[in-house]
Amino acid sequence: MSFDSSRQKSEKFGILDSPALRATDLRQPPGPRGRALLYLDIDLFKQVNAKHTETLIDRTLLPAYQKLVRDIVEPYGHVYAEGGDEVVVLLNNWSAFLACALAEEIRFTVERTTFHVANDSVSITISAGVAHSGDHDSGSDLQLKANEAKNFSKNVGRNRSSIALRTTIESLRMLYPVLQESVRPVISPFRLKEMVEEPSTACLVA
Repeated sequence: MSFDSSRQKSEKFGILDSPALRATDLRQPPGPRGRALLYLDIDLFKQVNAKHTETLIDRTLLPAYQKLVRDIVEPYGHVYAEGGDEVVVLLNNWSAFLACALAEEIRFTVERTTFHVANDSVSITISAGVAHSGDHDSGSDLQLKANEAKNFSKNVGRNRSSIALRTTIESLRMLYPVLQESVRPVISPFRLKEMVEEPSTACLVA
């Protein structure tokens, strides 16, 4: 999937897809691997806004952040502007394993990127939540669970990714670089049992 300039863009920056498109996209066939949804949220964003002013952040950091996420995601799926600091990613025909890897790839990349705000160099982190149709219904339930997983990431320390499984939420831990062959999983006993019983929904968790 490549960047489609004909899709309706969000009003604020015109970079990411409008959230109004998500309901339509969720009605498309998910593909044999199922569908994943990611929620991404900038950590401590109110503090960043307070320090640099909302006007300046809207002119510098936020557009750069949205472009960065778009450039990572656009070959694979759709990325929507949910709010100034919140982004939603929809991945059709993606396994839970690969969705977890992409969430961590985005998180690592953001953490290692320097954003320029006026004369300051600013570093930010994000918290991410992942949900997969192998564990949840493909529509609104998928969105709800991904959002819950994102909130879990924030509550347990921020700058991490978590996945909403059928009955629990677990943090992810992958060794960088994520989407290269050198990735090595760290898997909890709970998830290892699930992977053995249901390999189609396998994912890396701490």
